[in-house]
Amino acid sequence: MSFGTHRYRRDADILYFEIHGTFGLEDTQVMYTLGEAIENEHGYVLTLFDARDIAGMTPAARKYVGERARIRMAAGASAIVGASFPIRALVTLVQNASALIGRPGPPTRFVATLEEAVQWLVTQRRICTAARAESRGK
Repeated sequence: MSFGTHRYRRDADILYFEIHGTFGLEDTQVMYTLGEAIENEHGYVLTLFDARDIAGMTPAARKYVGERARIRMAAGASAIVGASFPIRALVTLVQNASALIGRPGPPTRFVATLEEAVQWLVTQRRICTAARAESRGK
C-alpha cells in the first residue's frame, strides 16, 4: 500500500516501511497506528524500515516520536536498512532518552541489506514469542 511517497505492507507480525523522501507527521502517525494493530494481535511488532531513500524527518514527526517514546515503547524489534548517519543518530538519541526515563525501547539494528534485516527479525521473532509465552505463564 502507498501513503504519500512511501510504501508499506504487513506480513503477519512484520511491518515493512519503504521510505521515499521526507517522513512527516502523518507518516509517523500511520506507522504507529499500524504497529499498534500488529502489537495488539501478536503481543509485539517487528518493523523493517527501508531508509535508503529517506530525506529526513520533519520537526513535527520527530516531536511526535519523542512524545510517544515518553509514553510507551512498543514490544518487538526494528531493523533499519541503509540509514544515514543523521537517521542513526536520531534513532539512537530517542532510544537513549527513553532508557534514561526508565522506558527502554525495543532492540534496533542498522543493516545494509533487506536480507540481513529479515534474518535478524526472524531471530527477534523467536525471542519475542518466547518472552510472550513466559509472561503468559506467570
